[in-house]
Amino acid sequence: MSWFNFFKPKNNKNTPNSDEHKKNTPNSEQLAINTAHAIRVKELKIRQDSLVEQAKQRHREGHIDEARAVYLDVINSKTNHAEAHHMFGIVHLQRGQFIDAQKYIRQAIAIDSTKADYYSNLGNALAASGNVEEAYINFAQAINLNPDHSAALGNAASALLEMGKIEQAKTTCQTLLELMPNEPSGLLILSAAYAAEREIDKAVEVLKKAAHYHPNNIDILIQLASNLELINQIQEAQTVLTKINQLHSGIAKVEMLQGIIARRQGEHDLAKQKLSSALNKDLSALEKIETYNQLGLTLDSLGEAKQAFSAFTTSNQLMAQTTNNGPVDGAVYVAKVRELKSIVNRDLLDKHLQARAGQHSDGEHGSNIVFFVGFPRSGTTLMEQVLKAHPTIITTDELSPLAHIVNAIDDSRQGYPAGLNTLSADDIGKYRQSFTDFVAANFALNKGQILVDKLPLNIVHIGLIKIFFPQAKFVVALRDPRAVALSCFMQKFEINNAMANFLDIKSTANTYDAVMDLWLHYRGIIGDCWLEYKYEDLVADFDGCVNQVLTFMGLDWHEDINQYRQKAKQRVILTPSYRDVTAKINNNALARWKNYQDDLQPILPTLQPYVNCFHYDD
Repeated sequence: MSWFNFFKPKNNKNTPNSDEHKKNTPNSEQLAINTAHAIRVKELKIRQDSLVEQAKQRHREGHIDEARAVYLDVINSKTNHAEAHHMFGIVHLQRGQFIDAQKYIRQAIAIDSTKADYYSNLGNALAASGNVEEAYINFAQAINLNPDHSAALGNAASALLEMGKIEQAKTTCQTLLELMPNEPSGLLILSAAYAAEREIDKAVEVLKKAAHYHPNNIDILIQLASNLELINQIQEAQTVLTKINQLHSGIAKVEMLQGIIARRQGEHDLAKQKLSSALNKDLSALEKIETYNQLGLTLDSLGEAKQAFSAFTTSNQLMAQTTNNGPVDGAVYVAKVRELKSIVNRDLLDKHLQARAGQHSDGEHGSNIVFFVGFPRSGTTLMEQVLKAHPTIITTDELSPLAHIVNAIDDSRQGYPAGLNTLSADDIGKYRQSFTDFVAANFALNKGQILVDKLPLNIVHIGLIKIFFPQAKFVVALRDPRAVALSCFMQKFEINNAMANFLDIKSTANTYDAVMDLWLHYRGIIGDCWLEYKYEDLVADFDGCVNQVLTFMGLDWHEDINQYRQKAKQRVILTPSYRDVTAKINNNALARWKNYQDDLQPILPTLQPYVNCFHYDD
């Protein structure tokens, strides 16, 4: 029946009889033409639907070129066939042609905006080209159209995790796992979210559950082995790696993990062989960064300094490439450190102290806090684990509450550090309360215990700390500047403005100069509330050095300190030193820099004043 029969006049009075009406009313011949056209369009649509479905089947069977030709032929017919555009976009996506994939899938959505798959796959194309935020918007639209779209849920969770929205990622994973219990990608992403929150034990728990339900899933097993290595469960990690090799040998990331474990166990020749082999296979960009870094450490242990420095350089160059498009700028950090020296002086500290002279409670602020600082790679993680074994001490594991105060001032109109000049008593009380609230929420600090807020580069904020916590003490870790600079260059850090400077040996030395020059400035204006100790002394005379620090903090030696290594093995340590602090103390790294004197020659003049100041050539 023709759709023209839909219209019927209400009555004869209102029915047009004029010649004009007759001219505009389709006659029987026109109706026949229209009907025939509609039938042809419908038949063509049916044929095209059938062709596209057949092509999709061939596509699934691996005959992509054959399927592509059909999709393109349907697109060229100019019939606005949404699925042909969508599948043509999928072909481009599979071939790594992400811009073209986005173009054709967007055309599919313009034709039919009701299909969740279209938005989900557009999200995949956007994510593959690095546009994660827009990818997430499309995954969310797919979920809006179909709340049970498992692929969109998994990809949305992955995008949220990459954007740093960890809680949302976990919630989305839980939704996916409610829909599909024990779904492997959901469990993998959930474990990654826990790892991002430093909850490696929970990540391992999720991965063990995943491995129980999917015992032959290589991705799950690799992630499990990697996380077990992170928490020093070396034997269990090796067992998992052995199983993976039984399922599928020669996987690059497995060889990388085997090389890392071999290095940790002192099997340096095996480590070199495994890591070199992994680099000749298909590793992701981040995996290459890790592998080159581990190869450098291995070559260093083998005494091959020139090759080791080359490996570290390659690792750092790859890392720099991954941050080139991000909001990271090492020069910004150094400039802020230099600015702190010009702003924080004795007059500023005296001004704040005098302004609060009548406040009785102010004298107590910070009396139970020790800020443990120093330049990175000065052995602070080792000392922290030693102090953590003392029952009177609670340490922050680099989750510093001070960041809340620094960020709050930085967000103010004048910013940080200029805003230190205009802080009111109310500001100080409010920001200090945020520090107290954070401590209460994250650390079980009981009355009579001491909080050790350990974050090495908080050394640059000592002026701020004195304003907020006038009774606080400072323990400052020192190490030979040449050894520190080399170690920072060798270490793989999570990159931010400060750590970006360690990707280049010259900027490493310049950063050391800025930071330690500021420390020497602070040392002259904050009174006698600080203690310096040397990493070299900790290695040479462990008991004597630790006793010196404890005495400064007002504490006695406790027998639990002798068990610090055993206690550390049971903890999750997510600083770059986690692989080292559970090993026996040795002096292997003390004179390492001497093996690299040729490579360090350009920076030695920058470091020499601090070598002299801290008496490292005496």
